[in-house]
Amino acid sequence: MQEKGYAYWALGHVHKRQRVTADPEAWYSGNIQGRNSAETGVRGGLLVVIDEGGYVETEFRSFAPIQWVEIVLDDVQELHTVENIRRRIVADFSVRTGEDVAEAWMLRVRLEGRTPLAQDLQPSPLSPLCASRGEFCLWCARSISFLVTCLLSDSLIFHIFLPYPL
Repeated sequence: MQEKGYAYWALGHVHKRQRVTADPEAWYSGNIQGRNSAETGVRGGLLVVIDEGGYVETEFRSFAPIQWVEIVLDDVQELHTVENIRRRIVADFSVRTGEDVAEAWMLRVRLEGRTPLAQDLQPSPLSPLCASRGEFCLWCARSISFLVTCLLSDSLIFHIFLPYPL
């Protein structure tokens, strides 16, 4: 890359933002919107400014209106009530998202382990659920309070759509 004499290399196809080299600057800017639950975190692009001397400055800019977040609760057997599970998800969500801003959130929650609360976590007939590859998707219209409505066995994954702000 150095022998080409370019000040900056804009690389594509990789969906995770990452710097490849510092001299010359070479970046994968990532994708502007997470496409699924595997592409968590803030997404966007890089604003690149190159001055007359060839100095490169990059600045990340968030473009994604929807941000994917994953929360794993691997201690559900110790959370003795559905309300405790809900509180823990809300707390973990707040920690994971911090100061991030999005128009909406896609929250992937994985509950792992066995619990006597399995009956209380059964899907509600009023919940619009969709199954795919053993995962349940739960689309919430307003709040995380509808969150824990799925069957829990050894492991459960479901998705929740949360309009911003909560």
